[in-house]
Amino acid sequence: MDVARKCEGVPLVATVIGGTMFNKRDINEWASLRDSSRSGFFENEGIVAALRLSFDRLSSPFLKECFLYCSIFPKGFKIQKEQLIQLWMAEGLLQQDHINSLLTLEDIGNEYFINLLSNSLLQDEEKDIYGNITGCKMHKSIHDFAQSIRYLGKSNTSHSQLQNAFDGVQLWHSLFSKFSFIHNETDFKGLRVLNFSDGYISSLSESIGGLKHLRYFDISNTRIPRLPKSIIQLYHLQTLRLLSCNSLKKLPKGMESLIYLRHLCINDTNHVPNGIGCLPNLRTLPIFDVGIKQRRRIGELRYLRELEGELKISNLHNVKNKEEAKGAKIREKERLHKLRYEWKYGREGSSNDEEVLEGLEPHQSFKSLTIEYYMGENNPSWMARKSVNKLVELVELNLFDCEKLKTLSTLGKYPNLKYLKLWGLKNVKCIGNEFYMDNAGDSASILFPALEKLTLHSVEEVKSWLEVKIKRVAN
Repeated sequence: MDVARKCEGVPLVATVIGGTMFNKRDINEWASLRDSSRSGFFENEGIVAALRLSFDRLSSPFLKECFLYCSIFPKGFKIQKEQLIQLWMAEGLLQQDHINSLLTLEDIGNEYFINLLSNSLLQDEEKDIYGNITGCKMHKSIHDFAQSIRYLGKSNTSHSQLQNAFDGVQLWHSLFSKFSFIHNETDFKGLRVLNFSDGYISSLSESIGGLKHLRYFDISNTRIPRLPKSIIQLYHLQTLRLLSCNSLKKLPKGMESLIYLRHLCINDTNHVPNGIGCLPNLRTLPIFDVGIKQRRRIGELRYLRELEGELKISNLHNVKNKEEAKGAKIREKERLHKLRYEWKYGREGSSNDEEVLEGLEPHQSFKSLTIEYYMGENNPSWMARKSVNKLVELVELNLFDCEKLKTLSTLGKYPNLKYLKLWGLKNVKCIGNEFYMDNAGDSASILFPALEKLTLHSVEEVKSWLEVKIKRVAN
C-alpha cells in the first residue's frame, strides 16, 4: 500500500513500477523500493520518466500539442470534452490527412481525446446516461509535467513561438479573462480563442469585429445585454457560446453571414438567429423555437444536415401539418441522439398535434426522446407496436403532460430502454398488454430487459394495471 500511495494516483507510474517489479517476489526488494533514499523516483524521476515515455509515444505532433493545451486549465479543473475539442479546433490543432480525410474535425478531436485517456494523460472520465464520455480531469502531476514541457519547448515549436504572455500564463492564440479590455484589436490580431465566460463584463467593444482570426468566442454567464453589430464580421468563427446569458435579449441582424459557424451553444430561444438554415456547417444547435415568420419556420432545419448531439424544438403548435414537419428532415440527422419535442402549454384542443408528431420521426440511432404538452390522443406510428426495431437504441423516454393521450406505446420490448418517465398523462385509464409487447408473446419473452428506473407522476386516472399475458408454447 505504501508503494501504491507513492504513485500519487498516476496510473502511468503504477504501470512503470509494475513492469519493473512484477517478477520480484522477495519482500525485502519491495521494502527497499518503498524506503529507498531515492524518493525522487516517485516524486520526480519516476513520474517524469513514465509521463515522458507516454508523451513521446503519442502518434503525432498535433496530438502532443492537444495534450499540452489541456494544461491551460487550472489543476483539478473539470474539462468538458466537447468544449475542449472546440478549443483544439480553434487553435488549428485538429488536422485532416490522407488517413483520416473522411473524418470531421470533431471526429478527429474525439479520437485525440480517447487517445489521451487511453494513455492515462487524461483521467477521471465522466459519462452521461447514454455511455458517452463527457469530461475528465488532468492529474496534478501530469499538469505540472505538461506545463514544464510547454516552457521548455517554447522556442522549439511553431505554435509556442506565437504564444502570448498574459498575467504570467503562457498561451497559444487563446485568451481567458474575467474582464473585457480589448479596445484596440491590433494588439490581439492573432487571437483565435477569446473566453470571457463567468466574467464581470457588461459590455463589449465594437472593435471586437476586428479580430479576423477569431474561431472561438465564449461569453457564457455574463451580464452582457447586447452583442456588438461588428460580431457578424467574424467570418471565421467556428464556436459561439452564449450559455446563461440572461441579460442578452436578442442577437444582431446578419448572423447568417457566419457561414463557418459549427457550434452555437445556447439555452435561450432569444439567441436563435433568424435564417438559421443559412449556416450549413452548424453541428450544435441545442434549441430551436418554431416561429410564424418565414425565416423562423421549422423548414429551416432541413438545411442543417450535420446537426448532432441534442435538439429541443419548441412551439410545435406553429407547424401547419405533417408535410411541413417532415420538411425539417429530422429522420436524416443520424448524429442527433437526444430530442425534445415541445408544444405550447395550456392550449385548448389538439389541433394537428398527431400529424405533426408523425412527421417528426427521428433517425433510428437516437437515444433519448422527450415529448411535452402533446395534445394528441394517439402515439405516432414510429412509436407503435410494430416499430420496436426502429427504436433499438432508445435509452430514455419521457412523456410529460400529454393530457389527451389515451394509450401507451409498446415499451416492454425496447432492448436498451433504461429510464422511463410518465408524467401528467391524465387521459390514460388502463395500462394493459399493449404496454408490454406487440402480441401475446411466449414464455421466453423478456420484458423491459434494461429498465433501471420507472417514474410515474400525476397519472391518477389509471384505474387498472393489468399483468402481462404470456402465451405458452406447447412442447
